[in-house]
Amino acid sequence: MLGVFIIYTSAFPLTTICCDIIKRKPQYIGVFKDMAIDFPTLPNFVTSSFRLEHNTRIFLSPISKDEQRQGQTGGRWVATYALPSMNRTLASAWQSFFAQLEGKAETFNAKDPERLSPLGIGTGETPLVNGASQTGKTLITDGWTINQTGLLLQGDLFSVNGELKIITSDVDSDSGGNATINFSPALRASPANNDLLTVDNTTIEMRLNLDDIGFRVNQNSIYQPLTFTATESFFSV
Repeated sequence: MLGVFIIYTSAFPLTTICCDIIKRKPQYIGVFKDMAIDFPTLPNFVTSSFRLEHNTRIFLSPISKDEQRQGQTGGRWVATYALPSMNRTLASAWQSFFAQLEGKAETFNAKDPERLSPLGIGTGETPLVNGASQTGKTLITDGWTINQTGLLLQGDLFSVNGELKIITSDVDSDSGGNATINFSPALRASPANNDLLTVDNTTIEMRLNLDDIGFRVNQNSIYQPLTFTATESFFSV
């Protein structure tokens, strides 16, 4: 998928710009890439927070205060990473990483440093989607080692079709190597039959929350701790 973004510097309303778009020349046209980049491996994060941001609505009666709650699609992952102090050599790799991201324009492969492998015994497994057109928060799969209990446990992560999910109930396989997985958030798009599930070193595509991120450096040329936050980036069709 190729996308184009246009940035205008004009005091005119958006409607005026849209109507006059042929006459006016945009200040900058950029094309965002189709491939996420990896962040540097060193140094390790001192703290991290990898969490789901759900998309909900609440309708509250102004008279009785009765409420209706509605969960909607659009839940996404958010991560906050804290880097330690470091020397220029290590900081240079991170400066390059942030430069390549161009603020919120580009994406990177984000991961939860504490959940790189499952707590279940399913590490190294290569399960597949069993059947097309599956939706919701349940997925029928096959290709597991037969008759195994605790392949994936509550809180483990897996990815399929570019979407990252968290296990909400333990996963066991039957005598045919089949297993039904319950997870959150719901699928945004149905994976194809025989799509591969990833249970080790799962990643999700994210973009930075800010356009301006940089280190402070002290008088001893030590780059000071830096914290940044990113949000899952997706485009539903």
